[in-house]
Amino acid sequence: MESTLALVIHHANVNDVEIVRHYGVNLPDIEIDPTQIEQVFINLLVNACHAMPMGGRMTIVMRMDLERDLIVTTIEDTGHGISEDNLSRIFDPFFTTKNQELNGVAGTGLGLSVSYGIIENHGGQITVQSAVGQGTVFTVELPIVSLMSTADGQPSSEDNISTV
Repeated sequence: MESTLALVIHHANVNDVEIVRHYGVNLPDIEIDPTQIEQVFINLLVNACHAMPMGGRMTIVMRMDLERDLIVTTIEDTGHGISEDNLSRIFDPFFTTKNQELNGVAGTGLGLSVSYGIIENHGGQITVQSAVGQGTVFTVELPIVSLMSTADGQPSSEDNISTV
């Protein structure tokens, strides 16, 4: 998350967005495609900054859900929120609220759709809660996967899979 934040910090600075971090201790490694998961977090972080053009607070929480064997990441903003009518379509391809709600800031409507597919392909789930005038919370849940061991007892991974 910190390396992804470094890529998008300028969006927060330009929009006068305060970033608050709450990371759990001793979070386990999980098997992911780091480039894909980074893209998901970039989409969510940039969207949160765009939702607060006059400033606000973005809170990022990463924690473990031991009962369900998940790493849970929430990205919450104090932005304008998403109307209930639009909320049910937020993950649809080519659907965007940016032209309507962000004073003409254009969007393609692909970021959240692609993010949804990436998280599903990783065996996870992405959900959203929002209230107009109060803000939005995106929740990403990714399964904790035990690393397979090689004959010498060392963890193995494929070239395109990393642990974080």
